[in-house]
Amino acid sequence: MGWDEHVQVFVDKYPGIGGGIFGHDGTCWHQIGTNITKEEATKIFGGFGTTSLQASGPKIGGAKYFCTYADEEVIRGKKGPLSFVATKTPQCLLIGASVTEDCTA
Repeated sequence: MGWDEHVQVFVDKYPGIGGGIFGHDGTCWHQIGTNITKEEATKIFGGFGTTSLQASGPKIGGAKYFCTYADEEVIRGKKGPLSFVATKTPQCLLIGASVTEDCTA
């Protein structure tokens, strides 16, 4: 199963969700329903274990989010009714984001 199938399974299970898999350098391996740039993914990856995102706010697809939680493993953010969660693995960065206000996740 390729990266696109992994992301599509998640998106199919939770309507209103988008997301992607990125390398630690921000390179997009695959994403669906979001327009996360390499720069945005790199900034989120650099925010694990720091307060940098709480001060500046991460961006997802050009929209600035308020960072509600960040530690060494998980980052969460919110923008009105929309939200996102990011986690890192030894190989990649995973980002899931609500892309509609009627998200069911």
